[in-house]
Amino acid sequence: MPRKAVTVCIFLALVLYSFIFLSPDPAAFDRQLAKAATYASSAHSKSALAVLESSPDKKVTNCPDKQTKIDAKLWNSIKKKTDSLLDDKFTILLQTYRRPDILGRTLDAILGEHVPSLLEVHIIWNDPEIPAPENFLSKHGVPVIYRQTTKNSLNEKLRPNEAYRTKAVLLHDDDVYYHPRDMEFVFQTWRKKAQDRVVGAFARMHVQNSEGVWELGFSSDAYSVVMTGLVFVHIAFIEYYWTEDPVMKQIRDFVDNLTNCEDVAMNMLVSAITCQPPLQVNGLKNPSNEAPAIAISTSAAHPAARIACMNDLPVMLGGMPLINTTESIKHGQFDW
Repeated sequence: MPRKAVTVCIFLALVLYSFIFLSPDPAAFDRQLAKAATYASSAHSKSALAVLESSPDKKVTNCPDKQTKIDAKLWNSIKKKTDSLLDDKFTILLQTYRRPDILGRTLDAILGEHVPSLLEVHIIWNDPEIPAPENFLSKHGVPVIYRQTTKNSLNEKLRPNEAYRTKAVLLHDDDVYYHPRDMEFVFQTWRKKAQDRVVGAFARMHVQNSEGVWELGFSSDAYSVVMTGLVFVHIAFIEYYWTEDPVMKQIRDFVDNLTNCEDVAMNMLVSAITCQPPLQVNGLKNPSNEAPAIAISTSAAHPAARIACMNDLPVMLGGMPLINTTESIKHGQFDW
């Protein structure tokens, strides 16, 4: 019998004994019995969070602030829904906005070689005004499918779609990419070691400054965020992100208002659900990053927006969920 169930039984037995033999007041007995029943009911109504497959070798033993705003029943239903999706393939979700030349170079690079596990590429055409190009088939037989959005929003890359058929999705910006052989290695690493983590290339670390304000920056010692411009995640996380859960709706509105923070939000959400840090995986070659001069990260409003990300999102989630780690993996470290 589970420990919690034993505790509840003992508690009920003590209550009955005390008031049958020690209490002369029947009304007090009835009140205490009702209280005990409420306790027992609440003890059994709490749902544990369903665990994803292929957990990392090194588990975090001390979770940071206990998360109180993740809906366990909702998460568990989403996890169950995604159990039947393909495990041995992945889908690229590539978001773009009015940078056709950059998009073209990225597509040429990632589709130029055969990637054994790549099933489909979905281009999130984040421009409601300019018509999206026609779908096409790559020379290696990979379907490239354009989905035009009705709103220019960073949330759109994270919007689930019934057409997605794989557990693994590679969240992808138009100006960065893994080289094809490295892309396959990173996917296999995610699949076999880290389905409950954000897995990608570009790492950052959260720190508190002297005034207690959370900031996001670079560190050679550790990291707690991997930027979602190029990361593998389990599709269940983007499904949860786009639920009607009040916290998720608040986070999506926050992202839209700032035109920022979807990367931090996804990292915080995954760590809040799984109590795991992200995982940085490096290829034989460094990932390509064009870093165009005009971008969200180069705008004057970006630094203030990042401060807001780091300090407002934990309030919405019920605590700071990010976890520092020093673990990293290099292509060639494993046989896959």
